[in-house]
Amino acid sequence: MIDPLALPWVRVGAYAVITDDAARILLCRIAPGYPEGGKWTLPGGGVDHGEHPDHGVVREVAEETGLVARVGPVASVESGLIPRPASRPGPLHWIAILYHVAVEPAPLRQEIGGSTEVCAWIDQDQVPSLARVSLVDRAIESLRTPRSAMSRVAGSASTITGEDPFGPGDPKEVARVARRALAAGGRRAAEVDVLVLVTDRSPPANDLARFTRRALGPQGGSVRTLGLAVGPDTSHDARSATAVAHIRTLLRDPARVGIGVVLGPGPVATAVCVAGRHDPAPTLDH
Repeated sequence: MIDPLALPWVRVGAYAVITDDAARILLCRIAPGYPEGGKWTLPGGGVDHGEHPDHGVVREVAEETGLVARVGPVASVESGLIPRPASRPGPLHWIAILYHVAVEPAPLRQEIGGSTEVCAWIDQDQVPSLARVSLVDRAIESLRTPRSAMSRVAGSASTITGEDPFGPGDPKEVARVARRALAAGGRRAAEVDVLVLVTDRSPPANDLARFTRRALGPQGGSVRTLGLAVGPDTSHDARSATAVAHIRTLLRDPARVGIGVVLGPGPVATAVCVAGRHDPAPTLDH
């Protein structure tokens, strides 16, 4: 009989990138007895079953720091595999959503009996000297990237017209958004391995293939495509996080890139260029 705990599993975590007026970053130290105990990490943790990540990060910040959080844009989405995690025998696919978060000024409150033992404001110049999980480095990287960027680099927002994003005239404008994201990342169409489109409804495969060729030119014919439908009330940040997470999963070659095109809600389109890479997996079992 198969042990259910030995089956592959997915863990989604929501983490906060928080700075104060002095540009210090808020970090928490993992408590002894937990994986990577003694290392510094971002405030945050696993999303509860049925919980939206936007709500999960607010809850985690309150639990670990005592602060009241306001969720801002997604800073980065990270994903990877841990063949033998410490918490259970089955291989883990982890997804970490990093948010830019603002907090109400208040004294820090240390978590009692939880996965972290202390939280503190840390000068960013001191971070390299700390024992830390790699999500902290992702957070520092996001702080040094313009806030309009998501994951690696994002294209400009643009307005589209018409009720159907693939109605007359719309694909041309959305294709320009995708090309701007590619150019902003310093990459060429020939380097694109996958294109993910997130909208209120999945377009027919033929429409998606035509759009990809319009956005990327002749090279678009060899790009793998994926159309994802989300609920009409899904926020643009959540749609973008979905696009980036799927690109991370689908990229086959770390030297190539994926393009995520995000439509809605409302008449807004953005695109993000996501580079492939092989990095050590951050510890998320805390």
